[in-house]
Amino acid sequence: MDELTAEEQQLLDSLNDFTRDVILRMDIPAQKQYLSSLKITAQGASSTTVPPTGTTPTTTAPVSTQTGIQLPGFQGGATAPDTDYFQPALGVTGGRQVSKITGVPVPDTYTGFKLSVSGEERRFGVPTTPKYFDGDEDLINTFTREEIATVQQQMKAAGILGKYRLGVVDDATLAAFKTVLGQANRTASDWTVGLKALQSGATGGPGLTYRVSNPDDLNKIIEQSAKYVLGRSIDPAMSQRIAKAYQQLQIEEQRTSKMGGIQTQAPQADVFATKQIQQKSGAEADAYKFAQYAQAILGGPNG
Repeated sequence: MDELTAEEQQLLDSLNDFTRDVILRMDIPAQKQYLSSLKITAQGASSTTVPPTGTTPTTTAPVSTQTGIQLPGFQGGATAPDTDYFQPALGVTGGRQVSKITGVPVPDTYTGFKLSVSGEERRFGVPTTPKYFDGDEDLINTFTREEIATVQQQMKAAGILGKYRLGVVDDATLAAFKTVLGQANRTASDWTVGLKALQSGATGGPGLTYRVSNPDDLNKIIEQSAKYVLGRSIDPAMSQRIAKAYQQLQIEEQRTSKMGGIQTQAPQADVFATKQIQQKSGAEADAYKFAQYAQAILGGPNG
């Protein structure tokens, strides 16, 4: 059937405007399936609550024994199945919630692994969530036959693909491409960068060594920068965070070099520390800078 039954239409009309609008965006078979699931979980012995004088009686349905979740969309409080499911990230620990109704990720539900992004933003510690999640390996199905064959040969060379059918997305190819996406997540990069890392062996795993600045030396530089920016020392915890951020920047510079990508040279430690302290201190840094200017113009504290 290409239309809803009278009973299904009545059920649809009982939902709130937002829920009804979401369902109406589906095709008829999907509408029927979802409305059927609502009907099943809403079944049970309903009860009528006798209200105080002057009010209208309301009919309520028991909370579902399957989910225990109340569906606000129903007038009278009928219940529905869970509306979200967990979608794990590839290659890292973490995941997000995705709406069962729309298939769209639920905003701000990701928890787990995060990595600072490359470039100027990374220097200020902006966290990035993974780009690829379970099921995203199907991206390779959108490639042309020639592109699939090229990627297969590259994955074969990287040692992550065994027997495969050239130009055809078989199970082995999907599994290997999933590995590529997982590697990309570990460096907050695109799948092409992840594949290059696997080919070169620069996967960020055991056995790789990176040279970073001595933390004691960094702390001294950060201390000097703090006095220059604020006229005082900063909290040791903040100093450690800035030092670790700079070391991570050095690692990313070396990692990019090994993967053959575009390399951005890390700034000098004092330049990095100064920018970090200025950003984290905000108004205090501006006030100290103004005071320094004022002092210079007036000829010193006794001028």
